[in-house]
Amino acid sequence: MGSRSGTPRSGQGKTTIALSLLRHGWAALSDDTVLLCATGNGVRAHAFRRPLCVDPGAANRFPELDGPGWPASLSDASKWQVDIDRLYPGQSESTSTPRLLVLPTIADAPTSRIEPIGAKPALEQLLAQSAFFLSSRPEVADRHLSVLRRLVDQTRTHRLHSGRDVLNEPHTAHALLAPLLTGGPAPNAVSG
Repeated sequence: MGSRSGTPRSGQGKTTIALSLLRHGWAALSDDTVLLCATGNGVRAHAFRRPLCVDPGAANRFPELDGPGWPASLSDASKWQVDIDRLYPGQSESTSTPRLLVLPTIADAPTSRIEPIGAKPALEQLLAQSAFFLSSRPEVADRHLSVLRRLVDQTRTHRLHSGRDVLNEPHTAHALLAPLLTGGPAPNAVSG
């Protein structure tokens, strides 16, 4: 874990969190990218770039990765392209309606924590991570912003401050996030 706070970069634990959650029975849409679509019933997330891009060193914490002979990732040849359905059969989804939005940051701390956050910081982080400014056409940017606002409005938003325990004890992410699925507070939630 580095000392950088903010949006996680490659090599800082996002895939470790995803593997940990999959190991505990969670489902996955995609590794890093989803497509969002506004519908009459809210915003739907659709799978995009389904395989996980996994550092081979992750097999030390997730022995189920070792052995299948994963191909090199198309985006980074030093990593494996791991098929979720092959690794955890039945745990990939093609679409879902988000009700919980967890935005991870890297914390230079021994333990992780989760906190509820408001709509404004959630929208700011989503905008920073999205392709919002890739279009010079105002109507496209307006539609993009509208979808992100609707996503934030339909979800409970939290920030996960990922400490070193997420990498060293992969069950940590599940223990912190599972209570949020039932609408309850996280075990160590702090008010925002």
